[in-house]
Amino acid sequence: MKRVVTVLLACMFVTLLLARPGAAEAVKPLKEWKGTLKDEALRKEAPTQVASHIGYLTDAKAWEKLWKAWRDKEELPKVDFAKELVLVVTVSGPNQAIVGIGLDGEGDLTLGVGSTKVGGPGFGYYLAVVPRKGVKTIDGKPIKD
Repeated sequence: MKRVVTVLLACMFVTLLLARPGAAEAVKPLKEWKGTLKDEALRKEAPTQVASHIGYLTDAKAWEKLWKAWRDKEELPKVDFAKELVLVVTVSGPNQAIVGIGLDGEGDLTLGVGSTKVGGPGFGYYLAVVPRKGVKTIDGKPIKD
């Protein structure tokens, strides 16, 4: 029951973040993957250009490296990096990341991040392929290729 309440509160947080006046329009990812990993050392593979728990990938080589580190038993999904980028979010503990994505009129892609609250080792992650069209910044920071 406690986990259900935590998930609901995290979802409400993300919804409220995107629903504020002047907020971004919601962005639906083209593809997305979630999971948890017990080996905290693998979290070092995540890019962190935006914040300590938020980053992005803009090239195939970095995408392949991250995919092999976190989901090696699955086939690498194709991403057209000329038109798309991959958002990477991590959360502490063996928790599920809950992410809302929006794009405002200025081209700022915003992320609202929440998580379940389970104690223990490891980390949770969220990967999302989103269109690059109209995106100039991510949470106010310019995209660097």
